[in-house]
Formats: sequence, structure tokens, C-alpha cells
Amino acid sequence: MSFTMQKTKLVLLTLGAWLFVAAGIFFYLSPEIGLTLLTEVLVFWIGVPFFTLAGLYAAKRLMIKKPAVILDSEGFVDQASAVGAGRVYWKEVESMFIFTYGGQRFLGVRLNETSGLEQRMSKRKAALLNLNRELTGAEASIHIPQTALSVKLESVLDDAKKRLQHIKRNT
Repeated sequence: MSFTMQKTKLVLLTLGAWLFVAAGIFFYLSPEIGLTLLTEVLVFWIGVPFFTLAGLYAAKRLMIKKPAVILDSEGFVDQASAVGAGRVYWKEVESMFIFTYGGQRFLGVRLNETSGLEQRMSKRKAALLNLNRELTGAEASIHIPQTALSVKLESVLDDAKKRLQHIKRNT
């Protein structure tokens, strides 16, 4: 079973990102505004590259229509964000739950052992995975955002838990 990304949110994310890029460039090129050095660094040298990457990612997701989450008999594939975990096997999953962080809802996946997953990832993705876990304090190695899905997290969680229970009963 696969769950797609919500197209409307992707369009809004793309437009919003490019709006921030345009605003950052405008502020940088308008000396009469009188930005402090710190504000200039934050807006232009950090904000513009960040929102450019966000805009490119969202635009790519609009053009390449792949599911955000795929559940199958072996496990699931997380492609819900730029730092999605990729393939995760049911045998690696300890528990799954919904949590809120920073006003956003996430499907959290706690793994028995993250080293297998981290070995299958690039070093950058593995570092971001660990940073995400530490920042949220949710004890979840994987965070799938509600905003990335066209269905409620409860639907994904219910289906995933059924599959996980089936696998645990048969092993």
C-alpha cells in the first residue's frame, strides 16, 4: 500500500520557498533598507540557500510523482521528506506512534537498532536522522510528517501496525 504526498501542500511549499528567495534577494540588493550585518547574513547567506534547496526539493517532488510512504510485506519505504529514511524492514521496528513537535504531527518510528538503517544511508542522511531524534526528544529514529501525506497519520499507523503485528506473530 502506498500513500502519496499532498499536491496542494507541495505547490504552496514551492511558491512559499521561492517567495522567500525573492524577498531575501530583494532585501540584500536594497541598501536603503539598512540591514545589519547579522540580518544580512541570516537573510541572504543562510535564508536564500536554504529556501532555494526547499523550493528545488518541492518542485522536484511535484514533477516526480513517487509515493511518500510505501508499506509492504518486508517493511516500509519512507520518501516523505528530503531526509526520508528509505527502506526500513519490519524486523528493525520496535514501535510506531504519533507525536507532536513544534506544532506539527509526525508518525514516529522507534527502531530496535539503527545501525543497520544507518549503514544503508549516506553519512549525511544518517547524521540528520540522529540530529532529528535528538532535537525532538521523541525517541523516534524516523519522523514522517503529516504535512507530507494526503491521508491522516492514523491511517498509515493502523495499516503499518497490522503488518508489523502479522510479521511479529509469524517469526
